[in-house]
Amino acid sequence: MPEVDTTSLLNDPRADYGTVAIDAGTSVEDFRDSAEFEALEADFRKTETEGPSAVDWKSYNARSLEVIKTQSKDLVLGTRLAYGLYLDEGYTGLGVGLSILRGMVSEHWEELFPPVKRERGRVGAFDWLAEKLAPAVEAKPPSNDALVYALVSHEMLTQLDDLLEQKLSKYSVAMGPLVRALRPHAKAAQQVLDAAAEAEKQAEAPQSTTAPEADGQKEPLATREAEAPAPQPAQVVQPAPQPAPAAAPVELPAIPADGNADASAQAIFNAASKVATSIRQQSPADSRAYLCARFAIWGRIQAAPPSSAGKTSLPPPQKAKIAEIEALLSAGNNEALVKAAESGFVASPFWLDAQYHVAKAMQSLGADYDAANRTVTAELASFLKRVPGLVELSFNSGMSFASPETRSWIQELTKAPDGAGGGGVSELDLITSAANAEGQSGRVQGGLQILSDHANSRASERERFLSQIKMGEYCLRFELLAPVFALISRLRETSEKRALDMWEPELAVELAKLSWRCLSHKNARQFINEGHGIEMKAEIMGTLAALNLPVAAELSGKK
Repeated sequence: MPEVDTTSLLNDPRADYGTVAIDAGTSVEDFRDSAEFEALEADFRKTETEGPSAVDWKSYNARSLEVIKTQSKDLVLGTRLAYGLYLDEGYTGLGVGLSILRGMVSEHWEELFPPVKRERGRVGAFDWLAEKLAPAVEAKPPSNDALVYALVSHEMLTQLDDLLEQKLSKYSVAMGPLVRALRPHAKAAQQVLDAAAEAEKQAEAPQSTTAPEADGQKEPLATREAEAPAPQPAQVVQPAPQPAPAAAPVELPAIPADGNADASAQAIFNAASKVATSIRQQSPADSRAYLCARFAIWGRIQAAPPSSAGKTSLPPPQKAKIAEIEALLSAGNNEALVKAAESGFVASPFWLDAQYHVAKAMQSLGADYDAANRTVTAELASFLKRVPGLVELSFNSGMSFASPETRSWIQELTKAPDGAGGGGVSELDLITSAANAEGQSGRVQGGLQILSDHANSRASERERFLSQIKMGEYCLRFELLAPVFALISRLRETSEKRALDMWEPELAVELAKLSWRCLSHKNARQFINEGHGIEMKAEIMGTLAALNLPVAAELSGKK
């Protein structure tokens, strides 16, 4: 049976945008300096701070399609477009996006951005796409109607993979995970098409008693066994020092003066990002580069991302980036490590391990990087104070924002005792973070034991009380309702006996908050009479109104 023409199955004019020539005289770099790029970049960055659902993908995709068609064959934008088309349109969009990328690589290899000399940057864009899409494709098989577009996507991907293998000279892309994720869907689609074609053939052929000829057709496309080669670890070589090239002047966007605070702030953040890149390229040890970068990225973040049981919807850092950092650590290449970890921070602002690696590498580089190191650690401490609780959170994969090593380092930076003010990360914060990491990994009892051991080791009654409140919060987070209701009952008795609202109002507020959350739980009636629960909530609200009215308003739903 003849092979299926997957291009005709797609039948979407957008699929050819990758092959369309850009008008002569248009520079691909011009787009990177435009307000349009800044707007697209700002929209995409929402995936790193708020998750993919924060982006209006229909609008983002439409604008990106127009850029790819008329202004710039930008691989970073193209891979993001393929990702966005999949999120918005499913397998149809994925087929379109991969077809666009195939056309760009096939027809415009020399003109693509990043330029040819930045081969690793080109590979990184495709590795990012495969890493993001593979788990999504595995988790969401196509519907019957979309099955054929999974076949199209597989065909476009394998053609793209072949082209990249031919054109890349130093590095190889890691398309294997995405190829493997699409393969079973493509096989199923091919079987459906083969069955339909065979049925049509039987209906048209005259009746015959002769046995059919042996099928000598080659295996359908979907059974292709060739996979992208496993990525080879980058060879780590200490570069010979080179004189810094003269940097082109940075064109900064105009700051809106129409009273639109959000637009003005966005313009300032974008300008700071450009300045950071420019300074870092000229002088990697200049502390201003790291100050501007953190202002540009963390300045946009007003609160911790939403989470459930400590797990956010944010994707983890790229596996390739983690592997690169590990290789540089092993090689002791600290200059390259600063660059790689800083790049990881830009791509994943909540990945606190990146800050640890940047700071430790700077420390190893000596006096030239002292000012930059102080800037990195000071900005991190300020960020954690302004957005508390980040060390307790994890990415959607379960990977913690901060590894135990990073948590310990953060504790050394802040050196705040349990319950101390100043917004530092206390020992109890670190213990709580470790417990939450256990719980998020499925070891809920193990996490509770960590908190219990810490509480039992406290010398002062105040520290034990505060630790027990953290135990209650942990139980509530992981739905251990019977223990937490028993715990708040005992803590409330202690509070009343010690007149906590008079002598330790901060602890009284923390207990009131925990009690309110317990009583507001959907299954609270299983543990406390409804009428008694209403009375307790009224009492708690009275306590909070006297001690901390804003907290009372927040808990009652008035923010």
